[in-house]
Amino acid sequence: LREKSGDLKKRLHERFCRKITNELGLEGIRALRTLSPVLYVKTQGENPELDCVCDSLATGIQPPRIQELLPDLERMGYIRRRGNYVSVVPPLFAARLVEELAATHDQAMRRLFHALGKSSRSRFLERMVTVDLPESSAFWDFVFGDNGPLQNEGQRPDAQGLIECLARAVPARTAKFLEGKLRAQPDAQWLA
Repeated sequence: LREKSGDLKKRLHERFCRKITNELGLEGIRALRTLSPVLYVKTQGENPELDCVCDSLATGIQPPRIQELLPDLERMGYIRRRGNYVSVVPPLFAARLVEELAATHDQAMRRLFHALGKSSRSRFLERMVTVDLPESSAFWDFVFGDNGPLQNEGQRPDAQGLIECLARAVPARTAKFLEGKLRAQPDAQWLA
């Protein structure tokens, strides 16, 4: 199923990028690529995330320009708005944009993960569930690594939500990680 969705994802990506570039130029693609890693990005209201996402990813487009492009991208069907939040759609297209970022801007994806707050980070990981990254990718190496967020935040009470999301995104890697933790710390609260 993932192989078939990968081919469809690639074809959709190429078609949508042509359409967006023809109508809005490369800035339309940059805006969508910037917004794609977080399932819903808060763009307005108290504590918007758009500045954080732009600063972390450094894709060459600034928040004011993204705000200007949002109505056109929404009209074209590539943005869904829910109150103060926007999401890149369709999900297969958004996932492909994230895959490109992960392949070409690995450090930026790490910066974004660290810069996001708890709820934003959950929405980031929800998007990563839809992304086809190999379990041995640099991003997952970071997440599961010795200095990654699981090592640094794994004992926090909200770590279970992180583990549940990771189990859907990279099940074998998550199981291996938990097995190692349980062997090293049999009375740890990883599965509590």
